[in-house]
Amino acid sequence: MNVSLALGILDKEIRRCRRFDSGGSKSSHDTKLSIDTLKTAITFCLNINHYDLFVRILEYMRILSFGIESSVFVNLNVGNVPILMYTRIGLLANLLGRKQITEYLISEAKINTGVADFLGNTMLHYSVVHGWESMTGDLIQKDETLLNCMNKNGETPILMAAKVTYEEDMVLFLMKRDADISIKDNNGYSLAHYAALKSWINVIKAIELKCPAILSERNMDGNSPVIAVFKKMSTYMTTTKTLRRLLRMSNISALIDGDGNNVLHFLIRQPLLQDDIDIIGSILEKESTLLNQSNNKGETPLTYATKYSYPFTSNIPLFTKEFPVDLHISDKQGNTALHYLAFNGMIDLVEYIIQKDVSVIRNTNENAQTPLLFAFTNKHLTASKSTKLIQCFRHHDIDLNTCDKDENGILHYVALWASYQDIASLETVETLLSYNKDLIYARNKFRQVPFVYLVCSRTSVRSDSILTRMNSQLFNLLVSENLYTEDPDETGNTLLHYICRFGVLADEMKVMPHTSRRNIFRMDPISYAACYGTTDESIVAMNLTDEICLSVDHFGRSILHYCSLHFWPNAVRTILEKHKYEENLVDKAGDTPLMLALKYGKIKDGALSTLFDEKACECISTLLRHKERVVVNQDGETMLHLYVAKTQVIREEIIEKAIQIDPDCLSKKNIHGLIPIMVRMKEKNKMNASEQYPFGRYYISNDDKLIPKDLFISDNDGNTVCHYCILHDLVGVVDIVKRGPTNILNEKNRNGESPLVYAAWRGKGMNVIERLLEIADLQCSDLNGNTLLHVCLVNGWVELAEKIVKLDKGLLNYRNRLGQTPPMLALYLGCQTEESLLRMMDFSPKLQYKDYLGNTLLHYCALRCYLPLVKKILAQDENLILLLNDEKQSATMYMMDNALLNWERAKPVLQFMLKFERRFYHKDSKGQNLIQYCSKSVIQTFFSFS
Repeated sequence: MNVSLALGILDKEIRRCRRFDSGGSKSSHDTKLSIDTLKTAITFCLNINHYDLFVRILEYMRILSFGIESSVFVNLNVGNVPILMYTRIGLLANLLGRKQITEYLISEAKINTGVADFLGNTMLHYSVVHGWESMTGDLIQKDETLLNCMNKNGETPILMAAKVTYEEDMVLFLMKRDADISIKDNNGYSLAHYAALKSWINVIKAIELKCPAILSERNMDGNSPVIAVFKKMSTYMTTTKTLRRLLRMSNISALIDGDGNNVLHFLIRQPLLQDDIDIIGSILEKESTLLNQSNNKGETPLTYATKYSYPFTSNIPLFTKEFPVDLHISDKQGNTALHYLAFNGMIDLVEYIIQKDVSVIRNTNENAQTPLLFAFTNKHLTASKSTKLIQCFRHHDIDLNTCDKDENGILHYVALWASYQDIASLETVETLLSYNKDLIYARNKFRQVPFVYLVCSRTSVRSDSILTRMNSQLFNLLVSENLYTEDPDETGNTLLHYICRFGVLADEMKVMPHTSRRNIFRMDPISYAACYGTTDESIVAMNLTDEICLSVDHFGRSILHYCSLHFWPNAVRTILEKHKYEENLVDKAGDTPLMLALKYGKIKDGALSTLFDEKACECISTLLRHKERVVVNQDGETMLHLYVAKTQVIREEIIEKAIQIDPDCLSKKNIHGLIPIMVRMKEKNKMNASEQYPFGRYYISNDDKLIPKDLFISDNDGNTVCHYCILHDLVGVVDIVKRGPTNILNEKNRNGESPLVYAAWRGKGMNVIERLLEIADLQCSDLNGNTLLHVCLVNGWVELAEKIVKLDKGLLNYRNRLGQTPPMLALYLGCQTEESLLRMMDFSPKLQYKDYLGNTLLHYCALRCYLPLVKKILAQDENLILLLNDEKQSATMYMMDNALLNWERAKPVLQFMLKFERRFYHKDSKGQNLIQYCSKSVIQTFFSFS
């Protein structure tokens, strides 16, 4: 649209309006059209910022006699409409700033200036935001109530100007026009908050003269203007003149925020100038308690600064020198300022505080830690800082034997650094021992010396990595003095227990005799190390005496049990070579070392399964070469049960060795009635279904070697060995069945399923089933009367079904307890077996049979929309279309009555079957005939698309 076109539209509308004024009829449609057109023209001229065009529009509107100008401007001031919208986003800065248009809008056009938009803002809100002082004055002159009109955020024009603009002069202008400055917005912010945040010193002075009370009022967060300024500071900076004035003018309540922090909490973390010191002095004259007043976390200004280690903690000497600070006040954790200064390694400030009040060094927190002890909880404290701290506190006679509530001494904390920075720990330990050598023997309430405290506190770190990273000198310092003592800790472990556990042996330990001291679980140091998993090489290097190898712990387990558990072949071999056991060692659960390893050991580990299997099998072979006897544990499990459940690839030599030890091991049941082959098959299912084993079912195994001679052995559910073997496609069972009694194939479980039917219902074992068809009783059925042929058609096993029918054609018409033949069952269950059913039609099944619902095979074929099958059935006997089910429905009516139709497939089936229908008016038990079914709305929709 261009200007000339806009003027042409206006001329046309004005002529129409003059006709109305001359006596023509004015319709609502014409009036609405005129308003819409004018709004379009006004929007257009505002978009292009065309002053002359806008003036001409207004002149045309003057001559309208039916109030068109009033209605247009009322509409233009409601919601998101042109004039107010353009005022809001500032596009009228040049246009509405012109005096003649502004005067016309306000005086001659009589625009409703009090109408707000969807945000609740009036034209005065936007006028002050854009700094249009002339228009602002005119709007106020016309309606002074606009000064205190609030938008949806509770903001008056002066609050909105202070919030979103940087025009201090506009705010002062509105204050001179008597705007109410005591009003707060929805967030509780007053004009004083915004003025303070923008450092408008002149506005603050004006507020002080006009309404000083708002300088101390709080917003919704509980912050006064001065506190709001401190919280909004993004960086630390010198206090401004505005802040100093606010601090002087605010009352005491305004100097505390909603978290209990007073202004001194904020001032102490800034670089203090002399003016700031004077301000603090004047504040403390009003309220001296602010200096030592705690916030909601119990932190005084001094504690607050030292806890969070602000850059300007150098203010502390100046702060404590000028003002009477109580250094003994602690936070909710009981820590004083000295605790945090020592923790952060601020040595100079620590010395200054101690000189100020030496008694503060003995203050303890809630964990009974002195500042020195608390400092050493910081594992990143450097060696130089830790040494200086110790020297500083020792200079003032601090007792290095001081302990926390768990009786941990300073050396206990230093020992914890060992796995982080051993050099720092070494220097610190040497410094501490130079003052007091007895610290190395200090024990906490768990009877742990510092080194034991280290290893017991690092349970999340690999045991063989803590001490290997530790400096050898530090290790000797922490260990050597305590090595020969048998004084145990709370669990009965001596230091030697832990040394052996981590497999790190000092030089002198290799020649010293190992102590036989046992802990509360009756474990000697070497057994304790084997239990918690040191290394194979470490156990071999230790002095394995007869006493150690033959003794058992509280669980009845020997060191051989634990070495077997971790599959350490070298340790197992060494123990068995040195010590000849007369009989198997059996723990309290009835497990031998080999059984314990197979029960809880980790043979397989994802991609490393082959490596772990080789390591495990080496250990297992070593144990099997040892003199074994038949052992059954509390769960009725033999070694073979546990082995086949754990390993992925069964080793033939291990099975042979197990049979050599116990010829009946393949037939022994556990408490669940499972023999080894059954356990193997169940675990194999879990492995194949788990994502943990990426190789899935495709791995070579000797599972056939686990098949016992007696195939009639069954589990608690009645499933025989034959059930399991056929289910898992173990081809080796075929020869055993053919050589043995064939009636094993008729043995049923508790669900009445023979081995063949059992496997077929689960969709498995097709290869073995095919090889056993000739000797199987194919008429054998389950509790529901389903034969193997029923299940094969349900699974869609076409070739297998054909072989069964060729062996016994009568099976095709064999009906289960629901009266369903094999093809009817497949269709009834909705299986996609169209191809197999078509091939079954070549064997001439009986099509007149009905099931328990009275449905024939044709009913189900129509329901599933199998057109080729329908054609083949009706080609054999077209009278089947007349057969009715128990609801007196023919196959066509049965198809129409069900909501299982796929319309793309149903259309040709329906068209074909209608050719054979003869009784269109026959009514079913619902009283509906075929025509009524076809006239349903869904069918009408279907035919409309056809």
